[in-house]
Amino acid sequence: AAQLARLFALLRGRGVDPRRDRFTFGEVCARTAGGRRPDMRLPTEGSEAEAWSPLLRAVDRWVRPVLERSQLAEDGPSGVRV
Repeated sequence: AAQLARLFALLRGRGVDPRRDRFTFGEVCARTAGGRRPDMRLPTEGSEAEAWSPLLRAVDRWVRPVLERSQLAEDGPSGVRV
């Protein structure tokens, strides 16, 4: 939450209203104007990344078989890497 608040403050400093505008940056994006679900990259190192590890392992255990069965795995028609 703190990271998202910091990114929103940076957006406001650039004249972007994160609650109204559509924006796409490497760190955060809102794919629809007025959307309430911004996307952020998960941290890949440090204590923040470690905090996400248990959740990612739990989700991966359920999602990976679904993607493999849907043929969305790396060798599937879309080439999505799982």
